[in-house]
Amino acid sequence: MDVRRFIGRRAEMAEAVRLLQASRLVTITGPGGVGKSALARQLSRELAPGYAGGVWPVDLSGVADRAPGPLTASRLDTLLTRVLDALPPGKPTPSSGTPPSCEAVPYGEAVPYGEAVPCCEAVPCCEALPYGEGLAGLPWRLASTAGTRARLAARLPPGPALVVLDGCDQIVEKTAELADAVLRAAPEMRVLVTGRSVLGLPGEHIVAVEPLPAEAAVALLRDRAEGHADHLPTADLFAICAKVDHMPLAVELAALRLREMSAAELLRRLDDPYAVLVRVSQPARPAEPHHASLRASVGWSHELCGPLERLLWARLSVFESDFSLESAEGICAGGPLSAVDVMDVLTGLVDKSVVLRIEHPAGVRFRLLDTVREFGTDWLLRLGESGALKVRHRDYHRELAHRTEVAWEGRQLAHYTRLRVEYENIRQALEFSFSDPAEHRAGLDLAGSLWPLWVCCGSLADARRYLERALRLPVDFSPERLKTLWVCGWVVTLQGDLDTAGRLLASCRAAAANAPYTVHLAARVAFLRGDLVRALTLAKAACSAHSAVGDMFPGLQPARVLTAVVLLSAGRVDEAANLLAEADRFSRGRDEQWLLGRIEYNMALVARKRGLNALALDHAEGAVRVGTLFGDEVLLPAANRLVASLEEAGSRPRLGHTPAGVEPAPARGGVDRQVAQG
Repeated sequence: MDVRRFIGRRAEMAEAVRLLQASRLVTITGPGGVGKSALARQLSRELAPGYAGGVWPVDLSGVADRAPGPLTASRLDTLLTRVLDALPPGKPTPSSGTPPSCEAVPYGEAVPYGEAVPCCEAVPCCEALPYGEGLAGLPWRLASTAGTRARLAARLPPGPALVVLDGCDQIVEKTAELADAVLRAAPEMRVLVTGRSVLGLPGEHIVAVEPLPAEAAVALLRDRAEGHADHLPTADLFAICAKVDHMPLAVELAALRLREMSAAELLRRLDDPYAVLVRVSQPARPAEPHHASLRASVGWSHELCGPLERLLWARLSVFESDFSLESAEGICAGGPLSAVDVMDVLTGLVDKSVVLRIEHPAGVRFRLLDTVREFGTDWLLRLGESGALKVRHRDYHRELAHRTEVAWEGRQLAHYTRLRVEYENIRQALEFSFSDPAEHRAGLDLAGSLWPLWVCCGSLADARRYLERALRLPVDFSPERLKTLWVCGWVVTLQGDLDTAGRLLASCRAAAANAPYTVHLAARVAFLRGDLVRALTLAKAACSAHSAVGDMFPGLQPARVLTAVVLLSAGRVDEAANLLAEADRFSRGRDEQWLLGRIEYNMALVARKRGLNALALDHAEGAVRVGTLFGDEVLLPAANRLVASLEEAGSRPRLGHTPAGVEPAPARGGVDRQVAQG
């Protein structure tokens, strides 16, 4: 009997109780070691008073029957014995397969759902049971036989009862037939199943169990450490639980290790969780050898997979974060696993709780728990595919960057969403490229091609860090390097860092002084330095250079906006307004939204200079809307400041006053140079 304290899972408990009240078959699924059996045991304890016929656990974890096809009489007997041994003593079980009164239905012959079986008074429960609908034709050959039902009926307790079929991982199909037999034998019986896969029976309801929330995992760690964690900093306990994915089995194994090593030592050793998470001081229960270590638990799942599922598991380990079906098909297909097969094989891994399915606003995503991924990584190394898969992962996201920069003008929100949702995979691809000298040039190309992410979608701090790392790579001068130089220059001008911008501009000039983007960057730097005459000359030259090669974005359109901003700063309001109006028409006609936010912001400044505060407020609010859509960390705060200033001026026109908590907007004649330039 497990006397340990049960921690957490109140939501899952409530859901299971609700489903058992509404249906007769409930399956608890989840990855190995997530606590399915513990949840079932706790449910059994709490629900027992409500079942007059009792709650009867049946341990199937030690049963292995991988023979194909439906159950034979002897194999069904093996499973029935498990059930009958768990049930209380009752009426004598018929010694032969066919009760005397059931001669009309020979043993082994299927009885259609809903049809009555001729019964005698000795076996009153052998009447028709309306469990499930639309089941005609399914191969439940022996599950509905009179003999099987008679044996169960002779032992099933009277009144409502619950049978718990725990640990059906190795005999999913057989458990389905067994559960069907139990449900047919007694109309008041309910069945609760635990396993890494669902049974697939009609009427089955699912409780999917995931890793514990962080707080519950820490509470479990403290409890299982039996005082050895009481003195440890809470931050260390949270770090330990995070290292093991908040998985209950792994947390319990980690708690055992806290009895013999410090938290810092355990955290260090958890870099190789399979080596340290082994139950050595407290033997596993004989019925649960797959819980003796983390490797045994995950290895158990591996044994339940077919060859293609194991191959895909290994290849999916290349993803350090979540991924899409499209990414899996593009990166993991090859050899015996074709691209068209990936979806079905991936579905099989989800059904076996190896891969987790995530509902994301951008669409369905998938992920491997870190411990499951590391198991796959070991197999990928054994297959000799580790290096090739890392290159394919990088190239897939490099191609994504290339497609995005070419198509950025249209459907920008869709591109933005894709880049943001793939951000961790992009970072992984960059890290791989930076770490391998053979991949440095490809990494430089990837970093520079990600300008839509760096400038329009991402964190400028992250952008600068990756771009500067790319520029430090020992790669000879190339078009990829020049591109990365001016993209980094664009980023640092948005940050207002003139010194770094000047150094990057010098490098661009040394390589290609008259290149359009060199001239464009020079205009930005001159503007930030306050040299409006030179900035205007260079901005107009950049417009001409971009126009000559047909580069609309990120070339001509941003250069037009920069030209308008310089004109506005020089007091040439009408010229700036005309150029902004032209850029506005062009952006709206091309479904270009990101730069439109900058245009709206500058049109608000134009309207304010003309004393048209209501119009200025409309434009400023438009800039806020665009900044919110893209999470623009430069535009959004500046536009919010401008809105607050305009609202304040419209209601209480007091010079020099700024609402509490809002930084001052640019003075009436000034321009916020970082955000205005675009």
